[in-house]
Amino acid sequence: MSTIRCPLQEAAQISRHRPAVITPEGLLRFGHLEQCVGATAGILQTIGIRPGDRIVLALRPSWRFPIVVMAALRRAAVICPVDPDLPDSLLVRSIRLAESTLIISEGRWVSRFSRMVDIAAADVQRLTGVVYPGGEIHRPAMLSLEQPATMYFVSRADGHRGIIHTIESHYYSAVGANLNIRLRSNDRWLLNMPVHVVSAIGVLFRCLLSGATLVIPEENDPLCEALEKYAITHVSLTPRQLSELLAAQCDRRRLPSLRHIIVRGLPAPEELQRAESRGFRVHPCYGRTEMASQVAVSSDCDGPLGRRTPGRVLPYRRLRVDENGNICVSGRTLYSACVVEGEQRAVPPRDGWYRTGDRGALDASGYLTIEHLEDPEGCW
Repeated sequence: MSTIRCPLQEAAQISRHRPAVITPEGLLRFGHLEQCVGATAGILQTIGIRPGDRIVLALRPSWRFPIVVMAALRRAAVICPVDPDLPDSLLVRSIRLAESTLIISEGRWVSRFSRMVDIAAADVQRLTGVVYPGGEIHRPAMLSLEQPATMYFVSRADGHRGIIHTIESHYYSAVGANLNIRLRSNDRWLLNMPVHVVSAIGVLFRCLLSGATLVIPEENDPLCEALEKYAITHVSLTPRQLSELLAAQCDRRRLPSLRHIIVRGLPAPEELQRAESRGFRVHPCYGRTEMASQVAVSSDCDGPLGRRTPGRVLPYRRLRVDENGNICVSGRTLYSACVVEGEQRAVPPRDGWYRTGDRGALDASGYLTIEHLEDPEGCW
């Protein structure tokens, strides 16, 4: 069984440079990150979080998100992010599906969760705001690559379910993505997405493995202003966010640092042309929650024609299109199991291929085109 000590320490060994997080409050360098993660993991240990326990995260994007994620992984706990804006009834469905032992949320929502379910709810500020002097007060758990790491909630036609991914899924998702679109230690990735989607932890892992800086803007910062203010080099957008960026009259003269825009979903061809005409390099991306984020995306080496498609399948993934145009996916990033309402656990298909419900085609060069998406806005 392959083991690693924890993703943060593994990343420090792989990368020659140490990652950082930039927030409106300032810069958190690796040393401070390490202290905060160690202290938070110690608190989780003190309150009884054990390996395999599931922790529901109901958070807004902030510097506390990567701290809590990495601290929970040090305890070998399973992270279960939820959208705090959902109605109470939908939140209760997800929390019960997770069978969690703890809910971590912001102080203003703690009482809300306490009313909804009989599960302990903790204020994220109290968990992450203390740095103990001296050495670590806990012993990091040894994690196997097969260790469950996350559970993401999706609602499909056949019911509400929790998709479980292992450390291996997220690790190889990040490695394959970084091989396709290069991420360097002096790059900056803007985390401008909700933290309950799988792409958020995907970006975190990519930055950890490359030593790049994760940038978390103010919640209400206009997109173009945040890209300019923090000299962002990489960003992941939905088609709607791309439209908003172009409507703000942004171009490469205003955003000279911005090298790659990954679009999660199916942008309109005219939007891609407008973006290219303004000097932006846009990469349509095909992904799924069941595949720990990206499946196919154009690369650094593709020209404008290649970048009008989701490109080719990334390393460590497999994709095929059946005779009816249905897209099936497999590989090392495929989910390990899922929990479905009314069932204890459902496993991936026996043949290893997940039927996505999306339709498309592969050309002779391996480039993917999409004809229909079950989730056209890229909420993964």
